[in-house]
Amino acid sequence: MFEKKSEPQDIFESVAPPANLPVGIVPENAPVIPPAPAVGKIIADRHINTGGHVMKTVLIVLIAFAALGTAAAFAYRYMLPADQDTDNPSQVAPAGKDDDDVTDPDGKGPNEPASEPTVKVMIDTDGDGLTNDEEQAAGTDVTKPDTDSDLLGDREEVQVYDTDPLRVDTDGDSFADGQEVRAGYNPNGPGKILELPSE
Repeated sequence: MFEKKSEPQDIFESVAPPANLPVGIVPENAPVIPPAPAVGKIIADRHINTGGHVMKTVLIVLIAFAALGTAAAFAYRYMLPADQDTDNPSQVAPAGKDDDDVTDPDGKGPNEPASEPTVKVMIDTDGDGLTNDEEQAAGTDVTKPDTDSDLLGDREEVQVYDTDPLRVDTDGDSFADGQEVRAGYNPNGPGKILELPSE
């Protein structure tokens, strides 16, 4: 099953060594080059030799930034006019006017309540692109994206193709509006959707 073990064969024994490499024994007077130290040892030696100067430098820089920040805060605080209220900038009196003339940004006096902006909420319950108000105006169901189930959504029928969103076949040609649009035909009558008028 197994062959008898033999010595490994040298596959380079028939190849001559290159001429530019020294062959043989190194002479005794040849200079000895020491091996390079490991990179990790060099880095470790540098950190040991600094004697903690890096930490001292970082600490000094942090203290300098803290001092500058504190000085800037004090300067800002004391450079503001004494009569200016920093908590409510809308109540700041313009230069040369009395306190009785103070107005809010909305133009009302200090004792008048500010009017609240009106926000109209646009709700689209079925997610078809028409708001519930638009669906009620068109007579469609606010809970169905395609009220007449003709494969053309309510928004497309009302805003794009101007078809009847309550009838499956607006033009009465026995093809559903959605089928006509997918095939490229006009769902409102004869012809193609993008048909150019003839001259």
